[in-house]
Amino acid sequence: MRVLVTGAAGSIGRVLTPGLVDRGHEVVGLDRVPAPDGNDGPWHLVDAADPDAVAAVFAEERLDAVVHLAGYPGEGSLPDSLTSHVVTTAALLDAMVEHDVRRLVYASSNHAVGRTPRPTC
Repeated sequence: MRVLVTGAAGSIGRVLTPGLVDRGHEVVGLDRVPAPDGNDGPWHLVDAADPDAVAAVFAEERLDAVVHLAGYPGEGSLPDSLTSHVVTTAALLDAMVEHDVRRLVYASSNHAVGRTPRPTC
């Protein structure tokens, strides 16, 4: 299976990508930063919040699935959080529909839904 991993240079993406490759999948990385050292697969230096750039990746690559990890993992303002989590997901879903990609794994954090209380030490 050919899988697009958004946020592929992030802490989870850097672990997931080699694991997918080890299981026989071809991984296409997408992130706003260059590919980490040791990445041998296709890589797109793209902001997932840019629907035109995301659409161009889907037009260039034949994909079977998407693992969506892109997004700011910390807490931010509401506009920044909406862009980081909602706008990126919308861009991916639109491209998936246009290119008949039917499998999506979406991972997010509790930060995406708003300021989860943490115990103080």
